[in-house]
Formats: sequence, structure tokens, C-alpha cells
Amino acid sequence: MLYSLRGTVTHSGDDFIVIETMGIGFKVRTLPALRGAVHIGATQSVVCFMQPDAFDIYGFATVSELDMFTLLNSISGIGPRIALKIMGALPLASLRLYIASGDKDALARSCSVSVKTASKIILELREKVGSLDQGEGRRDDNDITEALDSLGYGRKDILDALEHIDGSLSGIEARTKAALKYLGARRKAGGR
Repeated sequence: MLYSLRGTVTHSGDDFIVIETMGIGFKVRTLPALRGAVHIGATQSVVCFMQPDAFDIYGFATVSELDMFTLLNSISGIGPRIALKIMGALPLASLRLYIASGDKDALARSCSVSVKTASKIILELREKVGSLDQGEGRRDDNDITEALDSLGYGRKDILDALEHIDGSLSGIEARTKAALKYLGARRKAGGR
């Protein structure tokens, strides 16, 4: 099964990009943040979820995003398109927070889903999402957040940067450098 793609971005649409590799163009449905960050002609890597019955490919900038997408997609009645819509509505850290705290009203309002759907997501994922957020990486991210805050970065930018840090990086120094590199590149590109 397809796990990742790396190639040249040849097209960008309303909810997808096309990544060409070895002469083959793959249509990859993505989150708005990723589509907004890529440029035609640039090299892009994504980790993927492939819907076997429809051959649709969903691509994510980080393994954390892929993990959350896979969890949402596992819920009966959600499906990949709704999972992508939910994830595109707010930063991953906020989505995890709403689920972990059990705030069904805020989740429903933020993601434009019914309270019933939000309740179902919380019921099925609350324990799983809580376990994703624990451990040393969580403590490191708190320290990184404080460091970036002291440099004048806003909360939304910090959360976005944390979501784009390569999951294989460990240690506060390496992860802080990666976050600063991401924020600098985004600022240089005229990002939000």
C-alpha cells in the first residue's frame, strides 16, 4: 500500500494538489494549510492514506496529521472526505484539545458538524487522542511554545509550526530549530 509520495507539484485545485513522480501525476487530496504552502514546480513530500475502494489518495505534511485522519476515518459514518473537512477547519492541536476535553459544542461549531457527530467523535477518540498527546514530546512542545512565544510569535503560528515539525526529530533544540525554520520560510513566502 502507498505510504508516501515525493515529487514535483504540477497543479493545485480546490481540495487537491498533483504530485508528479517518475512521470506519473498523483492527485492528492490535502488540507488547506498544505495547499497554501506549496508552489507549482516545487518538490513536495507527503505521507499518504489511500482509500482502497475509490483509489483516492489523501496526503499530509506530518505523520501526526495522518494519524488523526486515520482515527477520524475509522469512525462509522465519518469517511475520508468528512475527516479531511474536520481537520481542515482548525489546527490539529485545537482539534485534539476539543476531543480530549470533551467539548462537543466547540468541536461541532468549529468543524461545521452536528453536535451528534461531534459527540460520536469524542466518544470514540477521547482516550486515543489523549494517549497521542502524552510523553516527552508533549513536554518538549510546551518548552518550544514558551521559547517561540518569547520571540513574539502568536499562538496560532506556534501551533501550526509544531504540527509541521518532522516527527522523527527529538530534543528541544532540534525541534525548536525546525519550528523556527518553518516559521521563517512561511514568513518569507508571505504565509499567514
